[in-house]
Amino acid sequence: MTNSYSILFALTNTIYRAIFHEEISTEVEKFIKNLSYVGIGTIVASVFSFSFNILAGRWLGPLEYGTFTLIQSVAMFLYIPMLLGFHTAMIKYNAEKIDFARQRCIISTTYILVFLFTVVSLLVYFIFSNELTAIFSISHEVFLFAVLFAVLFVFYTLTTETLKSLHMMRAYSRLMPVHAVILLCAFFISVFFFKELSFKSSLFSMLIAYGMIGGIILVILREYLRPKFNRAWARKLHKYSVYSLMGGISFILYSNIDKIFINKYATVSDVGLYWAYNYSFTTVILLCVNIFVTVFFPVASMCPNKVMLFERIKKITILLIIFGWPIAAIGNVSDLL
Repeated sequence: MTNSYSILFALTNTIYRAIFHEEISTEVEKFIKNLSYVGIGTIVASVFSFSFNILAGRWLGPLEYGTFTLIQSVAMFLYIPMLLGFHTAMIKYNAEKIDFARQRCIISTTYILVFLFTVVSLLVYFIFSNELTAIFSISHEVFLFAVLFAVLFVFYTLTTETLKSLHMMRAYSRLMPVHAVILLCAFFISVFFFKELSFKSSLFSMLIAYGMIGGIILVILREYLRPKFNRAWARKLHKYSVYSLMGGISFILYSNIDKIFINKYATVSDVGLYWAYNYSFTTVILLCVNIFVTVFFPVASMCPNKVMLFERIKKITILLIIFGWPIAAIGNVSDLL
């Protein structure tokens, strides 16, 4: 393992020196190590999560898999008012400075804010449930499952983002495969033991995985969690969350509105068929983007000289485009084969 890392580091150092005309610093070396941790963990996890999606699509059929997909898409819209970008703001301020008291205050305040907004959102959803089901063109059962999914997704997202904000990349990278294994095992148990071949088997498997990983992370973070609310930090978090929320809403619209419209103007089965093929085409490129963003944002938040950081990013952007598209194309061709 040491020899392999030495070879990889030497190669990376050569490329880095050719681009930036300097040796790799200690900070850059740490970034590369974290990138490798998250990369390995994400790739291993993707093997199990990809298997889960492929098997769910094949075993459940277009109608049930389409219902499962639709629940996720609706949940992505419902979770926005619950989280409101506070997780991104938490990473920004938490990663800036390694100070236990400060970080505990930020985390505790963020968790209280998210809890309050989640409760308010749930009240609004249940009051206007008829109107929302009409807007999304879904049944009340699908709506209730989407609300449940949104709550568990908020819990999972908030806890995993907390690990990133504390630069706990090793813990994060180890938990990603665990999450995927729990997901796949729960699905197998549901199908083979309980004989449940419906959208509920895949849905509850995902909810169990979210809940268990979130619970494990809470145990890891127990020293950072206190029932204390800081108004000054709440104002700062809210101010930054507004900016991050714009990007979050754009991403949710871009990645989910297609399935909402397909359901509205076609059938749920068409949603299942569409997502089964679309998932295969987008997996590789989203995987690469997720690995980089997971490590980069906390590091960028901690970097005092952000102008220099973005100048370096500009230099490697063209390389990412040149080498990224062939990798994505290879992944898409392999999916077709």
